[in-house]
Amino acid sequence: MKQDTKDFLNLFFNEGEQICFSSNKYAYPSEDQGNIDEDSTTLVAINPIEGQRNDLNVTSFRTFLVECDDMSLPHQMAYIKNTGFPYSYCCYSGGKSLHFGLVLDHDIPSDHIYRHTYLWILNILEKADQNTKNPSRSIRFPGAIRPESGKEQKLIHMGERTSLKDLSSWLNKHPHKTPKPFVKKNRNTGEPNVQGVQMWAKTALKEGVHNTDKGRNQTWMAIGCEMALNGFGLDDTVGYLEGYFEEQSDFRRSEWIVAITSGWNYADRITTKD
Repeated sequence: MKQDTKDFLNLFFNEGEQICFSSNKYAYPSEDQGNIDEDSTTLVAINPIEGQRNDLNVTSFRTFLVECDDMSLPHQMAYIKNTGFPYSYCCYSGGKSLHFGLVLDHDIPSDHIYRHTYLWILNILEKADQNTKNPSRSIRFPGAIRPESGKEQKLIHMGERTSLKDLSSWLNKHPHKTPKPFVKKNRNTGEPNVQGVQMWAKTALKEGVHNTDKGRNQTWMAIGCEMALNGFGLDDTVGYLEGYFEEQSDFRRSEWIVAITSGWNYADRITTKD
C-alpha cells in the first residue's frame, strides 16, 4: 500500500472502520479499508459507513467536506486560507475544484449536532458549495487519475486531525452565522416519543454512557438533545434518564444535569429540512 494511501486512511478513519470507495460518483457498499483499490479508486466517502453509501449508514461523524467551484484554483486556495478554515486535507479534484477535508480528533456524538455544525461552517464559507451538507459525501482520493479529464487528483496537503477546540474557536468567531432555529415537532406537547430516539442513543444508555469513546459530557448532551427533539420536556428528560445515570467521583450529578440541560436547550438551535 502506498504511503499516501496509508496516511489518507489514518487521517480520515479509525482502525477497523468500514469505508465506501469507488471509481465513479454512484452509490457503493462499504468494505474493509485494506480492500481499497489504489489504481481505480477516485472517491472515498468522508465518514465511515457500514452498508450502502447513504446518510443512515454513517457510523461516526467526524469529517466535513468543503469545495468552491465558482472561482479559479488559486482563488479557491486563497479564499479558504483567508477565512482561517482549519482544514486537515486538500486534494486537487482533477477538474475545476480543490477538495478540503476537516477531520476532527473526536467524533461528534449525533447527526443532529453534526448537521448543525456543518451548516454553521457553510454559512461562514458563503462562497463554498452549499450542497455538501450530508455526512456520506465523497472526497477525492489522492494520486488517482480522474477518468473524465485524465488528470491526476494531486495531493496538496495531508495534515492532522483538527481538535474540537480549534473548530469551536473558529466557529465562535462568527456567532452571527449560527444556523437559524426551527420549531421542533412535538416540542413540549406532553407526547414524548421514545421510539423516535435514535439507536445510537438507546445503545449508549443500554451499554453505559461511560463506555463510549465520545466523552461523557458530549454524549449526555447529545442524548438530551435527542430527547428534546422527540417531544420530551426538560423535567421528563431528566426523569427518564435518571435511571441510566451512575454518579462517579469525577462526574457528579450536578455536572450531568448541566450536560443534559445544555443538550436539551441546544435542540432549539438545530436546523432541519422538515
